[in-house]
Amino acid sequence: MTLTVVHPGGIKTAIARNARYAEGEDGARTARLFDKKLARTTPEKAAEVIFDGMLAGKARVLVGGDAHLLHTVAKVLGSRYQDLVAKRYDSLAQPKPVE
Repeated sequence: MTLTVVHPGGIKTAIARNARYAEGEDGARTARLFDKKLARTTPEKAAEVIFDGMLAGKARVLVGGDAHLLHTVAKVLGSRYQDLVAKRYDSLAQPKPVE
């Protein structure tokens, strides 16, 4: 038996639109942010990468450039990478000022 662990980045699916959100969080806005800024890999490409990784017997498959970036940042910063990710998300989630 072999095991392949998949670490997906942003995949263009309805996961953010179908998610539950904390009280007070604007779920529709978060879903739009995910769709516009984070979901870059098509489901078809993700399936191809996962399937190829499984066939190759890889223990870990990273799907998408963002998954590779997070993996590298986590290796360098350890658990502190979560602070960096949270800060980046907060900056993306801030509304742009209207001029």
